[in-house]
Amino acid sequence: ETALPVSLLQTSSAFLGQVNLNSSTILSHCDEERFELSLEDEIGETTGHYGKLALRFRIATPSDLKFLRLFHDNGRVAFDESSQRELADIVFDSAMTTSKTTNIFRKTASRPVAPLVTEVDETQMAQTGFVNAVSTVFTRSTRTDRETGAKTVRVKPFPDPDRKEETEFLRPHDLKVETRLPSKKFIEAGSGTLGKLYVEILSCHDLPNLDTGGQFGNLTDSFVTLVYEDTCAMTDVIDDELSPHWLPWTQRAFCFNMIHPASLLYLAVFDFDLGIGQHDPIGRVAVNVLHLQRDTIHTLKFNLYPSSNVTDRTANGSITIRVRIESFDPRAALLAGLKPRPKMHVNVTKEKSFRVIRYTCFGEYDNEETFDLTVTRSYINEILEYKASIRYAVVDSLKSLMFWRGQVEFFSVMVPIHSLVFYTMATRLIERPQLIVPFSLLGVAWIMLATLSLRRHHPSPWERCPSFLQFVHILRTGKSAIPVSSVKEYEGAEAAKQLELARKKRLDEDRELAEKRAALLQEINDIGDDNIHTKVSQGAIPLDLLMRLSRDQAM
Repeated sequence: ETALPVSLLQTSSAFLGQVNLNSSTILSHCDEERFELSLEDEIGETTGHYGKLALRFRIATPSDLKFLRLFHDNGRVAFDESSQRELADIVFDSAMTTSKTTNIFRKTASRPVAPLVTEVDETQMAQTGFVNAVSTVFTRSTRTDRETGAKTVRVKPFPDPDRKEETEFLRPHDLKVETRLPSKKFIEAGSGTLGKLYVEILSCHDLPNLDTGGQFGNLTDSFVTLVYEDTCAMTDVIDDELSPHWLPWTQRAFCFNMIHPASLLYLAVFDFDLGIGQHDPIGRVAVNVLHLQRDTIHTLKFNLYPSSNVTDRTANGSITIRVRIESFDPRAALLAGLKPRPKMHVNVTKEKSFRVIRYTCFGEYDNEETFDLTVTRSYINEILEYKASIRYAVVDSLKSLMFWRGQVEFFSVMVPIHSLVFYTMATRLIERPQLIVPFSLLGVAWIMLATLSLRRHHPSPWERCPSFLQFVHILRTGKSAIPVSSVKEYEGAEAAKQLELARKKRLDEDRELAEKRAALLQEINDIGDDNIHTKVSQGAIPLDLLMRLSRDQAM
């Protein structure tokens, strides 16, 4: 009931700032949500930068009042044994009561955290690794099946606990079949409410060996790190394998709660190392989940690169994943996509874990730490490529408009709708020049719709997007009208490849033409720069020269 007029934030030696709070402000924020107040100086002004004070309020429970009375009676001195026991009972009762009534621990309960292999005590990992290394020396990694005579390999990191004898050794084909089976357990992580993103790490292929002693069987100990929005997850470590497979009973399946529909999924593969050294990165990839269909299982294969912001790069193997996305409320997801992605933070306790997560998000070339000429050169090449692509798009669009080519499919017939709209707007604008502002704004929307239509006719299903009418239907009804279709293996891949080759061929031809023009211009400049010397005779003009001149003049 009493107000808190002034709250001072200070240390024993320096005043840092203050905030003013009244009873109405406190009562209006008793929803357990965090809010910030700007710090003021001694006279209540915020002319300088004093920082912010973050607060969170809730209504006190009977257990809270009992705790405060006990604390007030004992003061700030150490509690005796009976008071400490009573205090522990109060805190436990408060947690049990408030979690059921006022839901104080809602934030913690709604944000599950996935276990991280880099956060495990390395002493325990070293002991386990030593035992595994010794057992590997005295046990065979392959054996021959007595009944079929087929060669089988030992399953890593461990066989199925429910079928130990059956899955201790498997043929390579059976290993691939087991890998494609549904995962037994998904680990939930993240704090979003828009939907869920299900990710399964299936396998990696052709990874480089980053460990010494490869001739003795000491190969890369690989694990995969996943970062999505405000959380991260890691798979089990598979020792001494350059093409590891994560089987359904291992830690490979994760369920991420979605905050923003446009968030990227970051994946990276590392070589696990104990000791003071860092975990060696192998490669990474960023997956745009906007290209995924809802309620559809996607099995995707990506090449692994050290960084995504470098044009000249070499793949360090590949990774195969299985992804499925679910959306609880399509309308809420669409409206959330209109806002920029919030800034996310992922917290870990060890520096090695921090390095792993940072590489997963930013790659080998982290522009926030150091400047690198390779990245700058790649950005320049990317800008020049965008410039050429935009020029091609403008030229092709003008040709299509001027020559009334088919642009929009209408009952299986390509109709020049855009040419008709352009002709109508141009004639109208000539008659009424004052309409140039609304027509300009309409032209921006028209160009966006035309680009959307162009993307919808891309031969690759991964480059297509929903139509404008489908978005309108989601906003109007709250239900998705986007049909769920089955994407066949390598569907449209050949046509998309030919389209990309044609674009690159066009770029190369224009580049060669530009180089020829530059060489010709340089040659002309070189000729113009040559010194022309004129020799003047000191004596009389030769007689033979006079005779030739007179003869020519007579002609």
